[in-house]
Amino acid sequence: MPLVSINPATGRLIRKHRPHLKSQIRALVDSVHAAHPRWKALSVYHRAQHVRALALRLRQERDELADLIVEEMGKPV
Repeated sequence: MPLVSINPATGRLIRKHRPHLKSQIRALVDSVHAAHPRWKALSVYHRAQHVRALALRLRQERDELADLIVEEMGKPV
């Protein structure tokens, strides 16, 4: 059964999402678990570079993300 995102104010379907299979989730968790030692070994400086890159990406997509959050919450801006 798909996961659906609906605007609660209008009842309009925003998007349908296919749920992951248990095997896909396990593979993702295993991948993250395997990556942790490499992340832990990075210096704080290098980890901060990655976090700054993520922050930049979030700022670049701020308007689209805000629109989606507002629509999913069913509240006008």
